[in-house]
Amino acid sequence: MMNDFTGHASKEEGLKLLRAGRLHECIVCMEQFIDAYPDDASAYLILGAAYSQAGDHAMAIAAFEHSIAEENTARAHFNLGRAYEQAGRIKNAADEYKIAAEMDPEYTQAKEALKRVNELIAEEVKAMQNANQPHVLGSDDDQDQYEV
Repeated sequence: MMNDFTGHASKEEGLKLLRAGRLHECIVCMEQFIDAYPDDASAYLILGAAYSQAGDHAMAIAAFEHSIAEENTARAHFNLGRAYEQAGRIKNAADEYKIAAEMDPEYTQAKEALKRVNELIAEEVKAMQNANQPHVLGSDDDQDQYEV
């Protein structure tokens, strides 16, 4: 995996591995690249995507957070939102999608993702409200009523 003139793994190789679905190799390649170039925000995006596709949402979140720390972009916030969503952290996902959409008003994917997760949040709130409503057994005559 040593492909560039410095003898380090290359970002382009990592991207090829990601696109080929060779996730473990991509992760190794990108970690080697980041060891040599720790300030490269796009390298963290590739690493995060590989971790996300491999199902390691915690590591994906960490990689996307590193990307944002290096270069605050709408794409990085969108990817962090996706990782949060895949990890079941819907409120965090909504926050990141909102930031991405605000940073780039033309970012259709971010707007659509924000709408989708906001609908999920609204459904969750409605379900919780319904679950908290008392249910009364029996009729309205003089019988005792019980809440369950």
